[in-house]
Amino acid sequence: MDLFLVQHGEALPESLDPERPLSDAGRAAVERLSRLLAMLQMRPRQLVCSPKRRSRQTAEIIRRCLGQDASVLLESEAFVPGAPPERMTAELERLHGRSPVLIAGHLPSLGRLAGYLLAGEDRPVCEFRNAGLCWIRTEGLPLAGSGTLVALLPPEMVAVLAGGHGSP
Repeated sequence: MDLFLVQHGEALPESLDPERPLSDAGRAAVERLSRLLAMLQMRPRQLVCSPKRRSRQTAEIIRRCLGQDASVLLESEAFVPGAPPERMTAELERLHGRSPVLIAGHLPSLGRLAGYLLAGEDRPVCEFRNAGLCWIRTEGLPLAGSGTLVALLPPEMVAVLAGGHGSP
């Protein structure tokens, strides 16, 4: 199963908007990531996001930029900030036949999920940054500890690869 883990784009501070929607810079960074996914023909069959506005906006931008139907987007409480990796993994195992799956989520959850998939441990093993990409390939079920890191692209590298040589 191919999993693309994406921390949502940069969001506005809570002091400006309690719902923390994406900032202009956050939307632009997610659009660059979307262009890169399209260039590499990495089209997830399922997009999953948390109910948080910034996560849903991230998934919506990716879906729209890839020209995908709204039916590929799934909002799930399993991916809220602070969710345990076992809960996220259970949801992913339910979606096993929908590979590749892109998760637009939050820290520390995504870091903990990556550690659980790669090492079978509830601990971060790689650095996540807004609108970067972590690609993990798992083999069979259960998912815990079965993953291999295929790519880890920070937003600066995404910008270069997507042709937007400016800052992320």
